[in-house]
Amino acid sequence: MTKTVFPVFCMVLLVCSVCLGQTWHNPQRLTYTPDLSRLPKIATDSNNTVHVVWMDDFKDNYEIYYKNCTAGGTGTWSALTRLSWTANSSEYPTIAVDANDIVHIVWCEEVSYGNRDLFHKSSFDGGQTWGAPNRLNWSAGDSVYPVLVPVGINNLRVFYIDDTPGNWEIYCLQWSFEGWGGTQRLSWTSGDSRHPYAAIDYSSDIHLVWSDMTGSDYELCHKKSTDYGISWSVRTRVTYSEEHSENPFFDFDPVHNIMRLAWNEGSCGSRKVCFKNRHPSTGEFYGFQRLTFRSVENHNPVIAASSANCIHIVYEGDPSGNYELYHKKSDDGGVTWTAPFRLTWNSGETRSAQMIVSGIPMGLRLVYNDSIPGNVEIYFRWAEIPE
Repeated sequence: MTKTVFPVFCMVLLVCSVCLGQTWHNPQRLTYTPDLSRLPKIATDSNNTVHVVWMDDFKDNYEIYYKNCTAGGTGTWSALTRLSWTANSSEYPTIAVDANDIVHIVWCEEVSYGNRDLFHKSSFDGGQTWGAPNRLNWSAGDSVYPVLVPVGINNLRVFYIDDTPGNWEIYCLQWSFEGWGGTQRLSWTSGDSRHPYAAIDYSSDIHLVWSDMTGSDYELCHKKSTDYGISWSVRTRVTYSEEHSENPFFDFDPVHNIMRLAWNEGSCGSRKVCFKNRHPSTGEFYGFQRLTFRSVENHNPVIAASSANCIHIVYEGDPSGNYELYHKKSDDGGVTWTAPFRLTWNSGETRSAQMIVSGIPMGLRLVYNDSIPGNVEIYFRWAEIPE
């Protein structure tokens, strides 16, 4: 992009963003590596420091890398830190900060051909130094796609899928600095269970939503734990679609504690983004909305509930042969939504978005990977949310 065009582009972004009630600032490139940088995850601590982790294809072997930035991503970014050093690939990292501002990272590592297990590292000083890796499980199968939920201080719940039974099932691993607390199997199906997402609500209940093969297609299911993952409710089916329902992501309304749930539905090539609420008292899933209507790929949504009834969704759309990121907003709890605002304009694909709400004043923090000529790099972007 030339210097002549760039200021015009920035003006377009600013005008369009203000129409949605917030200003998206220019993206910041976080990586300059000769290899593929992919699948970033993001978290913040009580000091408003942003922590980002991703996997980088270092000499044909993926390793885990990390950066942080003060002032909610508006300060100075730290130097790149490499967190794994293995002969085999380290992949699919996830990150979270516990109640004592300890930063935790979990990833899966190839321990033998076709067999990956989970590993963990933590930092007690905001990401400046890191402890030795802890191996969390010794599975006979493949353990992948971890999702990390801190429970209080120094206690973690790690959700992942494992194919030890002969098909993919959902598991929860309990771990603390005192040691390994055991593993629970949470799904029992003849088909695959996959795409788990888990988070803790404002009543300290843990929620899990995933895709279960039900009949001939995948449908979303939900479980809840009121005792930090020791016991779990029965499975509740969330969707009843004639097409696949996959890639769930949710957040909780900070005033009403209502779950705001997004996912994609449909077949590959024509998937659409959908939305539902879950009432915290009745457990009812309600208010279904289809959020995309063009007959092209729209999928992998991420969602953030910034205030009472205010919801933000970012998703991947493929209107012209390459993926870009789009943003939609609702100010009435998901009843009505703005038109989509296009966040990225690139010649290559923009994918793997992760978004959180954090900071004082409140703001959206977004990370993603973007294809540039000859490579894939990690980017960060943030938006102010008016009080």
